[in-house]
Amino acid sequence: MTNNKLPLLILAATLFFTISEVQANEQNQEETAITFGLSAERGWRDWSASYIKYRGPGSIGYGIEFTRSAYNEDEESYEYKQRDNEYQFHAPIGITENLYITPGYGIKRTHTDVTLDSREFSDSSTKQVGGVDATYIMDSGFVVTAGFDKAEGEDLEFSIGAGIAW
Repeated sequence: MTNNKLPLLILAATLFFTISEVQANEQNQEETAITFGLSAERGWRDWSASYIKYRGPGSIGYGIEFTRSAYNEDEESYEYKQRDNEYQFHAPIGITENLYITPGYGIKRTHTDVTLDSREFSDSSTKQVGGVDATYIMDSGFVVTAGFDKAEGEDLEFSIGAGIAW
């Protein structure tokens, strides 16, 4: 995604959230949830945080998610470091009072540093990323979410998180 497409994406998100806010005033059930996730697989260390507004059965909500990933590999004359920052907009769709399917779309910014025989190299890239989550909100307010994300040219990633809703 080029930088000149970013203003269009921001405009579309603003219009979407404005329309969603009007629909929310007509709904009886509305919950706000904050979730966190942690992961450590194949050398990666990830954490994520999200803020989601759920609007009830048959309604569309909105939210944002941030994920930070890090990978380090260190050999004798070789060091590799990769840092990913992922930003996604979410649109949870109420299936029942407790179950939501949430498509997401955003960008993933990757920065890589390589040191080989005391020579340093760096690179950065930005990719589109999309995914879908399933979220269950218990009557007690505990939230469990699991889903899949895929960035351009990368493997499918699985994530799980938990949080609270009020």
